[in-house]
This record gives sequence, C-alpha cells and structure tokens, in this order.
Amino acid sequence: MVLSEEIKNSLEESVLCWLATADSSGLPSVSPKEVFCSLNDLILIANIASPGSERNLKQNPKACISFIHILKQKGFQLKGSCSIIHPTDGLWDTYFKPLDQLTARQYPIKNIFLFKTESVKPIIAPSYFVFPEQSVEDKINSAKRSYHMK
Repeated sequence: MVLSEEIKNSLEESVLCWLATADSSGLPSVSPKEVFCSLNDLILIANIASPGSERNLKQNPKACISFIHILKQKGFQLKGSCSIIHPTDGLWDTYFKPLDQLTARQYPIKNIFLFKTESVKPIIAPSYFVFPEQSVEDKINSAKRSYHMK
C-alpha cells in the first residue's frame, strides 16, 4: 500500500508509535517504540529493547501501528505485517542507515521491524467531533494547557 505524504508527515511529527502484536494464541500486546521512520512505503522500527514484540512477530507477523501528534490530537492507525531484519540480512544497511541517523548512534539497534501497511485509518480525538468549531490551533493550545506547556 502506498503511504501518503500526510501519513509520512504525521509519522515524522510523532514522538512515539505504538506497536501492537499478538502471540500465536492471539493474546495482544502493545508497546511504545521511539525510533522509527518511513522509507518509501515501508515503516522501519528499531528493535532496541523489545523481546516481547520480537517473540510475538516470530509467531504471528500481523501487527498494528498507531501514532498521534499529541498536541494536534490526530494521527493514524496502520494495520499490516512485520518482518524482522537482522544485521546479517542483505538489506540491513539500507534499513539501518535512516534509523541510525535518527539515534545519532545513541541506541543499540538489535534488529529492525519492517512494517508493510495493508490498511490505514485516521485517529482523531473525540473533541474534533464534540467541538467542530475549534481549529487545530485551538486543539494545540488546549493540549499545551493540559500538559502545562508554554
């Protein structure tokens, strides 16, 4: 599936993405990931400290990624599948380089979760529907007040 510029920009603006996986019995697990990016129509997620996600993906490659801009209160949910890229794999350097640049070599990257999107759904805070007269700027200002930001 082709990722739109809007989705790529939203991903880039997000501080965390949430990777949902399930084990072979279907038991779900959601965990935050802080080093991720898009590369063409793929999403690369650095496996820094995620043995549970890795174990689940080995058993069941189906996954879901969610990310939002915390101030805009908007983002996307992507469903698809993940493969695991190891340092010994032929395309390691291609996938490792953009993640390594994000970390400035501050994080050890064990392997990479390579996410291929099958479906996309926007995530929009309920306040957009309850208060449709409020602009995105209004939402940002409200969130800043909630988070005690200037």
